[in-house]
Amino acid sequence: MTARPSISGARRSTHLPTLVAVGLAAIAAVGFLVGPVAWAAGNVREGFPGYFTAARLVADDRWSPSVYDDAWFARETLAVTGGRLGEIYRPNPPVVSIAMLPIAGFELMTARRAWLGVEVVLAIVSWLLLVAALPALRAPPLALGLLALVLAWEPLQLDVRMGQVYGPLLGLHAAALLAVLRPSARGHAVAGVALGVAAAAKLAALPWLAALLVRSGGRRAFAAAALTALILAALSLGFAGVDGWRAFAGAAWHDLTADRPSLAVTAYQSTGGLLRHLLTIDPTWNPGGLVHLPLVARGLGLAVSAWVVVVTLLVARRGSPDLVAGTAVTAGLLAVNVAQDYAYAVLLVPAAIAISRWVTTPVAGRGRAAWLALAIFLIAAPLPYRDPSLDAGWLALLAYPRLYGAWLLWAWLVREIGREAVASGESVGGGEAAARHPQRATADTR
Repeated sequence: MTARPSISGARRSTHLPTLVAVGLAAIAAVGFLVGPVAWAAGNVREGFPGYFTAARLVADDRWSPSVYDDAWFARETLAVTGGRLGEIYRPNPPVVSIAMLPIAGFELMTARRAWLGVEVVLAIVSWLLLVAALPALRAPPLALGLLALVLAWEPLQLDVRMGQVYGPLLGLHAAALLAVLRPSARGHAVAGVALGVAAAAKLAALPWLAALLVRSGGRRAFAAAALTALILAALSLGFAGVDGWRAFAGAAWHDLTADRPSLAVTAYQSTGGLLRHLLTIDPTWNPGGLVHLPLVARGLGLAVSAWVVVVTLLVARRGSPDLVAGTAVTAGLLAVNVAQDYAYAVLLVPAAIAISRWVTTPVAGRGRAAWLALAIFLIAAPLPYRDPSLDAGWLALLAYPRLYGAWLLWAWLVREIGREAVASGESVGGGEAAARHPQRATADTR
């Protein structure tokens, strides 16, 4: 007789993935709390003081277009931080100045801890929103595994250390995803408001808005987003005025078109930064460049930024809402020349979408899984890409892991849209063929 597996053994094997996920989530939570959270509770570094100073200038009725003067704004942040940190404000729009307005009256460290609390709460809320939006991730092992990924995601940890605003932006993107995937009048409004706030704060959200515009089912969400952004811009006129927005437009245009030697430092994990690093030589910022072709570097960088947005909009017409959202969020980051490590926190949204797709649409072969795993690893892992030994020559190609991961993730999602379209066409074609040749269809099923 063949022995049957015991019921208790079957239960243990069923529960093993959940137990492993619980362990991973617990380890990630401990690392998150004793690492970035504990450090940020007692320290201030670059990032937070810039936003906090801008909010104080609004509260004190001292905000002026001079915030886009780097030397002037650095003096203001030095005053707020007791001479420790000098920051710049551009390329942020005036709307960002109200992000920390509720805590602008606090003492510096009190305000820092309050913002830290907001970020920690929003990290958990973002995880809950992603699980709610993507049913495939609701099984306990996957939900807990996603929680571990969120808490271990290095760009998000850096955002928490610095007191940046990409943690809240992650929450806005996750809320928008949940609303987009629940199409209704209320869903369109929620998605629009979330994306409108995100776009008013950071231009990287614009490709998702454009993707909504080219899809017939997303135009109401686009209208709500445009209205939200306009309301926020109108509110900012009270302290910034037309001159403030004019100064922002000038600074943004300068950053886009002017020669910027500092873009070559590997802190900028962007296509423009990589091209600048390889194709320019500067004694201060980039002495180890390969050749000096600054016009080529700038031209290629702008062309690639435009190309990734155009391709995203073309595939957005036929893709399902989740894949379009993931592709657009990733493209928004890839199109920005000044993207730094912490900005990659928002890529938790497309990463979760991709994992959900991988779980629900298994395809033969290991290449698809390896592709996605490599993309997530390059974005999420604490890699030493800023090691000075990687600054010179061809070794600099090893100094842009976040950028490579983002490109791999974007390409994976675009390929899924194409694969989905092909599968849909094959399904329709097969149905039509079966209707025309019922005998052959029956024979094929034997």
